[in-house]
Amino acid sequence: MHEGNTPEAYETLFEEAINKEKALFVRKDEIELSWKIVDSIKKNKNKVYPYKIGSNGPKELYEWGQKNNIRWKK
Repeated sequence: MHEGNTPEAYETLFEEAINKEKALFVRKDEIELSWKIVDSIKKNKNKVYPYKIGSNGPKELYEWGQKNNIRWKK
């Protein structure tokens, strides 16, 4: 154990595995589905619009909302 009896990350994982707790682990099918989503985004070359941290999102989102008659809640 680490200083002050705080377990290191791997110690926590080992303990969870020994106790058959699954909350900290990801199943194989979850990982595969996640990569399918990422791969489809990369393949379709969908645009990713940057925006400032703490803002309400990219201006393109609001332009799209206006074009499609969508009203955003604040």
